[in-house]
Amino acid sequence: MEAGKAYPRGRRGKGVRIAPLVLLLLAVFPLYGWGAASARLELDRPEAVFGEGVTLRLRVGGAGSLDSSPRIQGLRDFIVSEGVTSSRIEIINFRKNTYIEHRYSIQAKAPGVYTIGPAEVRAGSSVFRSNSVTLTVREVAESRDDKGTAAEGPVFLRAELSKDTVYAEEPAIYTVKLYRLIKVSNLSLDIPDNPALSFKKLGEPLEYTADIDGQPYQVLEVRHEIMPLSQGRIKLPPATMDMVAYEQGRGQRSFPFNDPFFSFSTPRQKSVASNPLELNVKPLPEEGRPADFSALLGTYTMESGLDKDAISAGDTASLTVTVEGRGNVGRIPNLSIPDIQGVKIYVDKPSVRIEPDARGYKGVKTMKWAFVPQKEGAYEIPPLTLTYFDTGAGAYRRLRTPAYTLNVRPGSSGQTAQQATPGLRQNVRAGKDKKEVEEVGRDILPVHSGPEALHAGAGSMPRPLLFWLLIAAPPLVYLGAYGAGRWMSPSREYEGQARAKGALRHFVKQCSSERMAAENLLSEVREYFNRRFGSSLGTLTPEEAGTILERQGVSTEAKERCVSLLDELTQRVFTGRGSCPFEGKSELLSLMRQIDRMAG
Repeated sequence: MEAGKAYPRGRRGKGVRIAPLVLLLLAVFPLYGWGAASARLELDRPEAVFGEGVTLRLRVGGAGSLDSSPRIQGLRDFIVSEGVTSSRIEIINFRKNTYIEHRYSIQAKAPGVYTIGPAEVRAGSSVFRSNSVTLTVREVAESRDDKGTAAEGPVFLRAELSKDTVYAEEPAIYTVKLYRLIKVSNLSLDIPDNPALSFKKLGEPLEYTADIDGQPYQVLEVRHEIMPLSQGRIKLPPATMDMVAYEQGRGQRSFPFNDPFFSFSTPRQKSVASNPLELNVKPLPEEGRPADFSALLGTYTMESGLDKDAISAGDTASLTVTVEGRGNVGRIPNLSIPDIQGVKIYVDKPSVRIEPDARGYKGVKTMKWAFVPQKEGAYEIPPLTLTYFDTGAGAYRRLRTPAYTLNVRPGSSGQTAQQATPGLRQNVRAGKDKKEVEEVGRDILPVHSGPEALHAGAGSMPRPLLFWLLIAAPPLVYLGAYGAGRWMSPSREYEGQARAKGALRHFVKQCSSERMAAENLLSEVREYFNRRFGSSLGTLTPEEAGTILERQGVSTEAKERCVSLLDELTQRVFTGRGSCPFEGKSELLSLMRQIDRMAG
């Protein structure tokens, strides 16, 4: 640095301000702590054929360094080769998590079903355990072309089915395996189309080793879920795989140690074909079939829950039902709840999640209903039922949710939601005692309690003409005033007409905000119907709106569109999204103008 040269003040000040912050972070960050210690076992697939290798992973997190190698139970019946051990550090929200992954290649000594784990991991003075996993090792299936399980050269293709016999629409797993002793590239798998079958790929291809006739083959496995679309025997022609194979030519020597992957080889275009297969598809049995059978088959569970069992009239309670299982999961039906007198029911759009794994596709369907009781009382929500065919047991099953009781208290105003009318306030309070009449003063004129006073005043009575004028004057004055008032003031019919004419103007003014919440928009629609058509609805359902519009002579197209928009808006409100804007507000405003012109 040149003598006498100084840094600008701004830069030096910025450095002074940043330095303490950096030092503070460096000091605090290591002390913030580690993530919770955990250990988890995972298999690359839950099933294997005898002789195939399976990859077992043990992931240890939040333990820092391990004092000793993990101990995994259940590996006594396996040939175990320890593979790569890797570590990784994650920093999330100033929390440091360290993960160590141990990878093992395991091969069962005999077919069977094995439970592997838990694994015990020691870190410092703590010892924690992992989960357990299950591996099914099957006997080698006989090939349909009678070639057995013998090796078929340096590279060959094999196909197999998880089940040879299924019911109509019952999924099965179709697996294609490429076995190779040589290096290959540019792989392309072709599975012949079959109109009687539907194919869905399951995840990414798996790679592992398998011992066949004493040779360690590298295996590439591709899995598909297939679903039969018809009954009877369905043939699956051989699948083919094209590739570039690096085969050793005559006179060429391998190096080193006779390893084919290090041999001097020549690339050649090669195509291999699998064995053909056949799938037997049976019809569902007629015996024991329920009348409400939903065409669903597989294995399923159903859970339900009511978020509140006691609310006030006009408030909302929600019922959630979840159906989960495997099979033809796309057939999980939409359940329905019958009408409950005194309760308005709003159905949310069901959510469906279908995800693949090693066993096929798993489906989860969630359905929700919002209940808005109109008055106090106890309301029973009936149970929901779902019938399906259990393919494992070969029998029809029925799932059933429990019945729920919804206890409804009076609303906060002491009235039911249906009786409440926007813009009106009633101060009726039940249970108040009537007050006693109290004397607050006396008349200035004397009060006579006997008939003698009448005789004493008889001489002062007015003359007959004056007498009748005095008697008739009050009724005449009252009638005149009443007639003048009726003539000068507008009639109720006129008031109703004026209110109806201003309904649309009031509605448009109230809905001028661009970010208007859906619940406020629904309230203004109800207010419009009350003003325009002289109703006094506390809540407005799409069906009620349709009935009113039909009675007012609105066209069928406009009525149906209004009912559809109100149904969408109502569901938005009563399924917890009422605070968000409604995308169809502009269309609803335009439709209301059209309806206002059509209505009588």
